[in-house]
Amino acid sequence: MTPWRLVVACAALVYAQPLLPWTVLGTVASNAAGVLPAVVAVVAAWRTPGWLAGRLIALGLVASAVADIAYSIVLGIGVSPTVSLVDAIYLAYYALMLAGMVLLVRSRTGQRDSGVWGDGVAIAVAAALLSWQFLVVDTRLISGLPVLERVVLAAYPIADTVLVAGLAWLLLAPGRRSPALWLLVAHFASMLVADVLFALIGDAGSLGAYVVNPLYGIGYAFAAGALIHPSVASLARPDPQPRAAGTLHPARIAFLGVALFVAPIVAIIDNGRGGGFSNGVFLVVSATLTGLVLGRMRSLVRHTQRAEATLAHQATHDALTGLPNRPLLIDRLSHALAYAQRRPGQTCVLYLDVDRFKIVNDTMGHAAGDRLLVEVARRLERCGRAGDTVARLGGDEFVLLCEDVAGVDEATRIADRVIEALGSPIPVLDEHAHVSASVGIALHTGPTDTPESLLRDADAAMYRAKRAGRGRWELFDSDMRVRLDHRIQTETALRRAVERDELRLLYQPQVDIRSGEVVGCEALVRWERPGHGTLTPDQFISIADEVGLISEVGAWVLERACRQLARWNDARLDQRPITMSVNVSGRQLDRPGFAALVAGILARSGVDPTCLILEITESALIHDPSSVLARLESLRSTGVALSIDDFGTGYSSLEYLRRYPLDEVKIAPVFVTELSRLGSDATIAAAVIALARALGYRSTAEGVETAEQLAALAALGCDRAQGYLFARPLPVAEIDALFARRAPISV
Repeated sequence: MTPWRLVVACAALVYAQPLLPWTVLGTVASNAAGVLPAVVAVVAAWRTPGWLAGRLIALGLVASAVADIAYSIVLGIGVSPTVSLVDAIYLAYYALMLAGMVLLVRSRTGQRDSGVWGDGVAIAVAAALLSWQFLVVDTRLISGLPVLERVVLAAYPIADTVLVAGLAWLLLAPGRRSPALWLLVAHFASMLVADVLFALIGDAGSLGAYVVNPLYGIGYAFAAGALIHPSVASLARPDPQPRAAGTLHPARIAFLGVALFVAPIVAIIDNGRGGGFSNGVFLVVSATLTGLVLGRMRSLVRHTQRAEATLAHQATHDALTGLPNRPLLIDRLSHALAYAQRRPGQTCVLYLDVDRFKIVNDTMGHAAGDRLLVEVARRLERCGRAGDTVARLGGDEFVLLCEDVAGVDEATRIADRVIEALGSPIPVLDEHAHVSASVGIALHTGPTDTPESLLRDADAAMYRAKRAGRGRWELFDSDMRVRLDHRIQTETALRRAVERDELRLLYQPQVDIRSGEVVGCEALVRWERPGHGTLTPDQFISIADEVGLISEVGAWVLERACRQLARWNDARLDQRPITMSVNVSGRQLDRPGFAALVAGILARSGVDPTCLILEITESALIHDPSSVLARLESLRSTGVALSIDDFGTGYSSLEYLRRYPLDEVKIAPVFVTELSRLGSDATIAAAVIALARALGYRSTAEGVETAEQLAALAALGCDRAQGYLFARPLPVAEIDALFARRAPISV
């Protein structure tokens, strides 16, 4: 028989007891109905490792069931003492239940919620007043009984307040309202009603047989059901979204309201029936309840104050490091600049970026990255002076605000301390992380400085330090301000360049070295900026990449280049089709859906995919090789060719050429320049060409300017060349004329 069926059978047996013809059989059935659920509860509680609360509740059921058996035996032998060992066993049930409830509620709250305990005690005190006035007083006035017997008889109604407290704690404590919880609530309710009815009418007569005794039995079944129900696993689990400790929600307000009005209502009822209500008891209970409620209000006020302080702190401080965040930093910097106008010292901002943080975060995990940032914050705090502010702006960017700095020398000394502090290994989990700091320094120069401008200047100096080699500091100066203003203006104008159709494409021919035939072109973008003339890529592409415009510019270049390639090849039906090389940045390559973008442009333009060559720089291939490989293979699936651009100038590695699906290697101009002489550059160019041939890749040399260089490339077996020797980047009309001649380019 399954546990659920056993519980149902016990409940049915309890209600069938009065219908059984034999008294002995009815007694056995009643006792079995109590014992069997108790045994089931004990087994279920002990099958859950370490669940002390459930075991105490199960033992309480056992105590009550054993007391039932003992009471039946006492009655069976014709002895009916007022007080016996049976009473001690019965009262043990209440003690065990109280202990179990305390542990259960503590585990459900997940925190020290004094509100739950205080509210439960207030409700229990109100229930104790009811027990005292309507049950205990009558027992207390029984004459002719020994003191011990009167104490025991009075203990039962008082113990019922334990059941009331258990009900209140279960209903008020936060946590999931599972079936197991409601079964446990039903147990306490059944036992409480049964105790009250038993105290009023005893166990004699039809009401006792048909109501009181079955209530005890079904109460056992409810408790056993709670301990064997599948939802019991969540019974002692803290609320996943716990209420803040001390909060007063509507259910608690309702319970406390009823508790507060119990004393006056009882006084009115008792006086109305001419009872002997004790003014002393009324005063004690009223004072107790008032004290509990006042304490509750005080706790609520203190909690509200703590919550407001916590919210204020969270609004102005970083959650991970506890440092001030940007809004608080701006506020302190505003005060510092205002104060700096009235004193000789200067306000200094050190803008810090943790070098190699992304590598640590990616290789060691985000938990290690968080530990690293916390340790960086602590070291920065030790680097500052008393009164300085260390703030975290987000990610791996920090700011050290120093007030009353004597000048540049003191500011740079502080920066040196920061760099030295972060230069030593940082323990992270079970390893040591090696990072450094790039620091930008900005000193306020006059009343026109604002917090935003000072942070902007320090940020610009920090990026200059990072570009200069990292692990160093740079001081923001007037020249940097001019360059920064120029950059901001360029960025603003560049955002409108695509919309205003200010970009143009020029094409540089690529020549087959053996035949001298033009076999391809490289698309090179130019920006015809109003008022500034024609800008080359080195004047704006890096800015477009940094501000996130490179994808938009790159898509425009790719679309226009493919359209032009389609027109040229459509006009060369009787000739060998030419190829088009288009540069692709690392940010474009990382963009999700870039392969789909390329496929869409090929479809719209009608270009043969094998005629399109996407040139990718070495720097785009070094981060996250597995992801780069997947993106390159996705591009290759569109049918295009892939080229590694400027090979040898970055992180040159045979691993790139062997692992990645490439078709071409482009030799950087720096290695072509000295080809006419014997030297290291000539040796490198020869090695790259030989390596490309061995791997089956085409080799293309850039920056060819002299016939000697071309001859050297031909001798080395290079396939293609481009450069000023053949032609500068040309507009479409001049390329059309070049193709129309149908003759090799003469050198």
